[in-house]
Amino acid sequence: MNKVKDGEDRLMAHLTAPRPGLSHIRVGIEDDKASGLMLSGVQLKEIDFFKNNELNTIFESLKSSEYFTQLKRDIAQDGIINALIALPDGQLIEGHSRLKIAQELGFSTVPVRFILNTLSAHEIKRRVYLGNLNRFEIPSDLRLILFAEIYPDYFYASAKELDQSHRQSDVLALERDKPTTAKAVAAAMGLSDRQVRNEKEIFLLAKEIAGHQHPTLSEISKARELLRQKKGAKRLLKRKKALHLVNEEGDKILTLHVNSWPSELDIEQILEMNYQFMRDKFLHVEKKRD
Repeated sequence: MNKVKDGEDRLMAHLTAPRPGLSHIRVGIEDDKASGLMLSGVQLKEIDFFKNNELNTIFESLKSSEYFTQLKRDIAQDGIINALIALPDGQLIEGHSRLKIAQELGFSTVPVRFILNTLSAHEIKRRVYLGNLNRFEIPSDLRLILFAEIYPDYFYASAKELDQSHRQSDVLALERDKPTTAKAVAAAMGLSDRQVRNEKEIFLLAKEIAGHQHPTLSEISKARELLRQKKGAKRLLKRKKALHLVNEEGDKILTLHVNSWPSELDIEQILEMNYQFMRDKFLHVEKKRD
């Protein structure tokens, strides 16, 4: 019995020991502030204790054979270094692929940390999605659809609706009741605020193309291309918004970059500017003659 206990202790020491490029894992209850979770320390649990989460199914087909081959090679060599994350009832939140490989390799136990918070069904879904979305490469259009599923209050709301919800949030007492911001989504997606707003613009256009239903991949792709063309045309138009004044010989004597042309700039202003320019040029020539 002591030998078994000693073996478990040595394995735990191995699992929690500092490694190059990895943070030391403290044994015991700790707060994972980055994800807002209260997690238990690392424990060893039998493999058959865990239950696969059906929410993870959609991600399995997206993982390449190379991904699994490399993961299997790493686990066979070093074991499972990063503990699985699960609910106390054994429902997996993070680590589905690691558990699958451990089963294939014949492991009897795996390291796990349990979530001690009470999570809603939506929060469980969000954790499972984020655990996959941030772990391996996923096509941008599908990635946008999946993020919209876990942040619907941000992606489905129009700019006006989002602004109203943020103003209403000022009087809300609970932090969890506050609407999701672009900054929060940017942190989750690993993008800048500007990039997230661009993704939201794509999603809302795709939703419009879909008749205000949940957009498909093809509709997201179409919206992305339409916005790309629109912004390209806008940049081209901006470059063209320049007025060239020429002399009788056709030489360019003045270029005006008029971003508001032609609706907000009066022709009289242009003529006056031309007059001032030509007068100053004439006076300069006369001075040189003197």
